[in-house]
Amino acid sequence: MTEGNKSESVLPVCAIILAAGESRRFGSEDKLLAKVGGVSILERVVNVIAGVGADKTIVVTGANHEVVGSLLCGYEVELVRNEKWAEGMGRSLSFGASVVDSSAYSGLLVCLGDLPFIEANNIRKLIAAFFDHKGQSIVLPIHNHIRGHPVIFPSFFQKELIKLSGDSGAKRVLLSAAEKVVEVEMESDQFLRDIDCQSDLTC
Repeated sequence: MTEGNKSESVLPVCAIILAAGESRRFGSEDKLLAKVGGVSILERVVNVIAGVGADKTIVVTGANHEVVGSLLCGYEVELVRNEKWAEGMGRSLSFGASVVDSSAYSGLLVCLGDLPFIEANNIRKLIAAFFDHKGQSIVLPIHNHIRGHPVIFPSFFQKELIKLSGDSGAKRVLLSAAEKVVEVEMESDQFLRDIDCQSDLTC
């Protein structure tokens, strides 16, 4: 069961990790396979999500489905391939949300696959805030007035997430439901440090 201050009426959280892009700006190698501290970026994310107690973890693949599948062999995750990955992150999030049985979960924890510096204790802080608000608010991290990932959406936003397309992710949902957004202040910028190019690994 998911950790946090959870009331008996609130169901667990399902995690959706987005790992569908082709990493064109990173170079010839899929950025998700690049290693930080001897562990690939995507495995670091999967390990952190596993450590926070998400009841289920779905990994949305796309451009490099076979490679990601081999990398995550042995992990307790469900791989789903978005055949329309080239349409952008919004389409991948839409596809990931579409395979979730929302009746079994109180929230969908959406995480980028290229956040190697996130830490489990801070994601637990997000989950605790989500349950403190009885699973009725969108919860996200913020640092120096800049919002980051992951974002936890109440399951009743599933239909809105499924409608997403393009490459803007869930910004449209966050804007339309601004009154339901809870920002959790974080002491570091780890939630903002996604990897786009080689230099992002050292900066």
